[in-house]
Amino acid sequence: MDTHIIAFIIVTIINSFSPIFYKGYKDYFITNMTISPICMFIFSILLITIKSYYDKNYILIDKLLEIFKFDNVILSFLSMIRFMTMQYSITLLPLLIIIPLRKLTIISMVYFDKLINKQAISNYTYLSILGILIGNFIMGYENMFKDTKGINFNKTFIFALISLFIAISMVGYVVNEFAKIAKTSKDPELVMGIESGGASIAMIILFSILAYFKKINIPSFGIILQMILGCLILFDALILLKYYAYESLNITLSMILTEIGVLLGCTTAVIYYKEKLTKLKMLGLIVVIISSIVGGIYTKN
Repeated sequence: MDTHIIAFIIVTIINSFSPIFYKGYKDYFITNMTISPICMFIFSILLITIKSYYDKNYILIDKLLEIFKFDNVILSFLSMIRFMTMQYSITLLPLLIIIPLRKLTIISMVYFDKLINKQAISNYTYLSILGILIGNFIMGYENMFKDTKGINFNKTFIFALISLFIAISMVGYVVNEFAKIAKTSKDPELVMGIESGGASIAMIILFSILAYFKKINIPSFGIILQMILGCLILFDALILLKYYAYESLNITLSMILTEIGVLLGCTTAVIYYKEKLTKLKMLGLIVVIISSIVGGIYTKN
């Protein structure tokens, strides 16, 4: 199997647990959102520096200038908006509502893959995507519509839903642009720097303003250290691996491969959280798995 596909599967499996990390620090949302890009930027610069030491043609200053080009800074800002709106919705909405709705990102991703990368989409791929969406709707039906008595549909809930749909609409453009840079540069460390450079500056400014007016909760040093370690160990290494995968993996195929996370999530829910896998959820899961297999077979990389 292609190492790029293996890398993306590893990223997908571990990323399935990311909502647990962000929900755990929801009381310190802005602090967490500030630490995330800064850790990514420092990690990328460290790797670029090491690479430049061993490769004399790989110049650190040139990479920094590339990171802070105007177009790349704007793309980094957009990526941060997409990231913040998605994480905001994750921290406030029930996961059993988020998981099916997040699958709408596949429409945005495939559309921009076709628009930006000129990716040819076969009829089998369209059928696979439709099957994945239908399967996820079936899986989430009971929680989204039948079991909503305990959910408080207040302003916060509505804002979280709006935030989720903003993220969904942006994700296709942002991810495809970064995947395009990864393919052309073959430099995952640089792509990490581009994604986090402008975002780090923006979040430092936002954090400073909110802290000055005492509008945010600032956690203890111990919690900040946990956030930093979580970002560096769990996510930054994964982001590097993801951009390595995007060097040859097309976006449409990658979106189909992410459905492995649905199977993993259901397995975890049944074994660890003792959730009941109803007949309706099982039907939805089967539809997703079959659709993913069909898509994986007929989608060309």
